[in-house]
Amino acid sequence: MGNIVVPASSLESGMSAIFNSFHLLIIGATVPYEDRKQLAAESKRLNQRAEIISVEWPGSRRLDSADICVAAGSEQRLIEAVKRIQYK
Repeated sequence: MGNIVVPASSLESGMSAIFNSFHLLIIGATVPYEDRKQLAAESKRLNQRAEIISVEWPGSRRLDSADICVAAGSEQRLIEAVKRIQYK
């Protein structure tokens, strides 16, 4: 469908990736909370229209700046969230 996925395995590579044009940022559950906050803040600063999906462990601290939060392990819910954003 013309989508490109840019994986990032560190805060630095994630910050570099969001300087490109994008409409969706998915932050995985394994990203430390402070890094999640920093990535989300920079995403909103650079591209206010880009949506943020936060994948989170049950019982973990919720990323308030995320547009959608999905529980880790809920692959179907993540796919549904991406589809909703994609067709907005």
